[in-house]
Amino acid sequence: KMAALGVVLVGCGRMGTIHACNLARLPGVEVMAVVDPVPAAMDALVGKLRGLGSAPACYTEMSAEIFTKHAGVSAVVITTTSSAHLAAILVSAAAGKHIFVEKP
Repeated sequence: KMAALGVVLVGCGRMGTIHACNLARLPGVEVMAVVDPVPAAMDALVGKLRGLGSAPACYTEMSAEIFTKHAGVSAVVITTTSSAHLAAILVSAAAGKHIFVEKP
């Protein structure tokens, strides 16, 4: 059996919620962590993900520490505002992760 594809979602707004819920519905994919500076946004998304059988960890800022704590992460989905894309991209690329960035 193949290991699950571990994903970190950065940005828990409207598009982040859509992407995270779609990912959580896919067999073989696990949303391992979500990142957003607004705790209420994370809480709302995590509530939806729990309903889909996921229980991701929550972080208020993107850091390399996330990849250390969640070694199974292979990919990062970035759905933040455009001005926050670069910071998340740089941390993810430095960690050698596959990156999907939602267009502005």
